[in-house]
Amino acid sequence: MHTYSIKSSANIRKQIGQTLFFISVVLCPIINMLISLLPESIVSPINDYFSQWSDLGIGLVIGGITALTLYRLLSWLFDKYLWKLGLVKKYTKMVDFSGKWEGSLRSSFSPELEMKVVATIKQTWSEISVHCVFTNLITNERTTSSSESAHIVPEYDNMMSLLSFTYRNKSINHKLVVREHRGTNDLYLSGYDENKKKHMELRGDYYNNRGTTPNLGSIDLLRKC
Repeated sequence: MHTYSIKSSANIRKQIGQTLFFISVVLCPIINMLISLLPESIVSPINDYFSQWSDLGIGLVIGGITALTLYRLLSWLFDKYLWKLGLVKKYTKMVDFSGKWEGSLRSSFSPELEMKVVATIKQTWSEISVHCVFTNLITNERTTSSSESAHIVPEYDNMMSLLSFTYRNKSINHKLVVREHRGTNDLYLSGYDENKKKHMELRGDYYNNRGTTPNLGSIDLLRKC
């Protein structure tokens, strides 16, 4: 996975970081007070275990937890899980592209050919990856692509969200003159399902430098999970 940028009216990642730090400072004395009420037989083994990282500000030290430790824990939880919660997403306006998507691709490289596409998107608050498998429906030949950089616009146009990324594509066909190429994709998230609480459609276009002339194409994907 790799980092991605977010276009928003405010520096939302900076705001989230400041908020988590403030929460850590407020909660730290409260948690330490609760820890102080625990029996020494419970606290002592925990201190002994985490003392090896005390110089880094990690873990329980002297019967308590540091604000830095709490901040790191909250940051990790937010990055992996909390950012997906409804109220949090409503505040940040971030969208979740993660999931398995299937559909088709058409390209100016071979206008008559339709390719099957299976895309797997993994996303956290700070990182994302887009891995695609393309299958030629006539020859059954496969190529794969992986994203290298990405940019998200949560509110692009008419309640759609944009995922723009660069990718590198590789083919295992040794007969091809060009077995590797790079390009860009602009995919738009739409088709919100109220029951599943997810967007179900991901459509857009792409550009690459395969061959002697630039190629344009379209991608239509539906969420499978």
